[in-house]
Amino acid sequence: MFPTACLLKLYHTSSDTFATMKAYYFLWRRTGMDRKEFIDYYEKPHVDLILLNVPRHNDFRRNYPVWDRSNTADPGSPPFDALTAITYNNPAMFAEALATFYSQPFNQIVTEDELRFLDRSRIKFVMVDEIIDDVPENEWRPAPMVVEEAKLIRLIKRPAALDAAEFRTA
Repeated sequence: MFPTACLLKLYHTSSDTFATMKAYYFLWRRTGMDRKEFIDYYEKPHVDLILLNVPRHNDFRRNYPVWDRSNTADPGSPPFDALTAITYNNPAMFAEALATFYSQPFNQIVTEDELRFLDRSRIKFVMVDEIIDDVPENEWRPAPMVVEEAKLIRLIKRPAALDAAEFRTA
């Protein structure tokens, strides 16, 4: 998962105006591994390995989508098997994480483990600046009904004609 951290370098040179930085990893299980095996391996040996070797972070979440592909034109493989989010609440923590991610010992240890359960050729990474609105409870909902503990994540691609500041206000 983390050897793709070379992409973090591109992000690090961008905006430092946001205090909270979140890295999302879209992950696919390796061929021949079922969903339960994938989750079991990720949650126990791999998460333990990561927690022993990464610097302090504010939040580390693994999300396993439950895809209903029955109503799609492509009932085959899911868009991804896990969405991992790692949050750093300040630039110093993020910089410490970058130094670790770039280190050879870390990359070697993690890469060897990832090969046991991930299709590393398909890993996708995105770094986001997170803005959290202070919306009072029960004033706004993203859908007519929100199931308790449900999350809706919407990814929107910025049109090439807009820069980041214009896109945020559009």
